[in-house]
Amino acid sequence: MRCLLLNLSIAVLFVGCASKPYQLEVMRAPAVYEGADIDRLSVERPRDVNAYEGMLYATNRMRVVDDADSREFGSQFYGGQTDGVVRVGVAKVTLTDSELDWDDVRKISTSAVRDKDLVIQIESVDELGVLSNTRHPFVKDPTPDTPDADAAFAELINRQLAQSGDNEILIFVHGYKTPFDDPVLVATEFWHFMGYDGVTIAYSWPSTPSFIAYLRDIEASGNSAREFRRFLQFLADNTNVEKINVLAYSAGTRMAAETLHNIAIDSSAPHLGHVILVSGDVSAAKVGALLADDALDKVDTFTIYNSTGDMALGFSDWLFDRNRIGGSHDALAALPEALDFVRNTPKLQLINVSDAEDATKGNGHGYFRNSPWTSSDILASLDFHLTPAERGLVWNDATGEWTFPPDYMGKLRAAIKAKIGQ
Repeated sequence: MRCLLLNLSIAVLFVGCASKPYQLEVMRAPAVYEGADIDRLSVERPRDVNAYEGMLYATNRMRVVDDADSREFGSQFYGGQTDGVVRVGVAKVTLTDSELDWDDVRKISTSAVRDKDLVIQIESVDELGVLSNTRHPFVKDPTPDTPDADAAFAELINRQLAQSGDNEILIFVHGYKTPFDDPVLVATEFWHFMGYDGVTIAYSWPSTPSFIAYLRDIEASGNSAREFRRFLQFLADNTNVEKINVLAYSAGTRMAAETLHNIAIDSSAPHLGHVILVSGDVSAAKVGALLADDALDKVDTFTIYNSTGDMALGFSDWLFDRNRIGGSHDALAALPEALDFVRNTPKLQLINVSDAEDATKGNGHGYFRNSPWTSSDILASLDFHLTPAERGLVWNDATGEWTFPPDYMGKLRAAIKAKIGQ
């Protein structure tokens, strides 16, 4: 794959050395994959047969231009400013411990108790260029035309889809105070636990790794909806994908919700598969508005996870005086008519993770990685297309929510084994 990229005239290889690389410890395995009875990772290293070496990414961030830029934005590759276009490429992700082989990685990553940490980082980035459908005359684009970028990116996706078990793309969207590298590494985690099947793409919008940048990030998330929508349109128009799934987290749910709303009122916009919001830092009013504009007609399912133990969203609730959809579903189903809508609309799935294992770990905001039950539930939905009832969740008719029962993991294991014929 390295040779292919180097032979592409549009490929630009840039490796930073201005600061220490951003690193991420691989999350605990989704509980359903702990052990060997359900194994999504083959004995042979699956990434050896992938169409590319690394993680596909798309970003509307500008490139880092100097050491000061790198230090401010926490990345050697892209910063926290935008120039209104979407750049695409492949990020090479490596383990910091080069002595670990594939068998070691399989065993450590799926063990409930690890004897060694797995830490990953981006070694280099191969940018293919700017997607042509994201250019427009009202932004100054400092990069030259890259006419082959569209074809090169689509080719990588189509080659991977052709050798996968399904024709699906999963796009991961990150949250607040996040450098470029973080969503690439988180997307790598999820692709790893999905057995490197299908295509996973990290979408990195221009947030800033600073606690005081919250309002700036919130605006950047909403302002990125146009680029994200054009990116989804590119995938629908130029690849062989059958289903585009979106997993959006925290402040990134604002961009996802705004994009979905825009898609709902555009008859030519693409149909999406699973759209999942976790720890959603978006108001219930916004979600209600997109539902009122028939956004569900544009998706297979729309799933909203929430936790009453998510302390991080309390500040956002206070600041905007609006209930966040990730803290409570009460506001969304407060009216009798709205509750009836939730009860009678299977496409809309409200899932309360408050009783899931480790959902309140830390400040309770990162449960999609910290809770092995929640990550199991998300992956069972994406990977095996199991409904909430099939996954073992329990329906609460009084609130219109699905909840986690004490015997959830046993039910989920049984459901997946039945699905794969074990």
